[in-house]
Amino acid sequence: MKKIKSLCLILLFLIATIFCYTACNPNDEGGNENPSDTKAPYEINVDASKVSVDINNISVCIYSLDGILVGEKKLFKGKTQFELDADNYVATLSGLPEEISYFSVFLTRSTKKSTIVLKGSVYNEYTGTSEFAFTVIVIAGDRNLADLDVQICDDSSCRSVKFENSNVAARSLSAGEYEVKVYFYSDDGAEELYHEDYTVTLDKRFCVIVL
Repeated sequence: MKKIKSLCLILLFLIATIFCYTACNPNDEGGNENPSDTKAPYEINVDASKVSVDINNISVCIYSLDGILVGEKKLFKGKTQFELDADNYVATLSGLPEEISYFSVFLTRSTKKSTIVLKGSVYNEYTGTSEFAFTVIVIAGDRNLADLDVQICDDSSCRSVKFENSNVAARSLSAGEYEVKVYFYSDDGAEELYHEDYTVTLDKRFCVIVL
């Protein structure tokens, strides 16, 4: 009789343990998905060691790939963090003077932490204006980026954007109105794959081209 009671107690203990484990781990197979798990931390650091700027006046802006602002925060000790849906975003900065330049960074589902490095802009003697880095991100799909010619044009000329080790590159531009074009060259001639007008400002220094 005592053996049967002991076996029953052990069985009840095992059942309670299994129930507790299932309830405390809802994301396991067969459990209920926790909606909060769709959010992930994206961290941005800003390196201002090469320039003289009050880093406390800088805000980090997070944009979706269609150019919609989805988050903005002030820096704290040179960094900040966002809780965002697991997706691709562009991190850029606001509150900087024209003399400061930087690359915007491309945040992906696998790369959720990046550093934006501040540097000095280049003064253009011909136009008499400061030129800062304008970041261009190309989502090429199944196309080879090396086969494409990405150009940024104003009223007087077009400048090519050179991509080297990734699909993120930059050209030095001053604030103003531009056309961004992408061409594919073959034996049949040039095919225009993309054409869009962009207004480049100190606080909007990037474009995302989705082919």
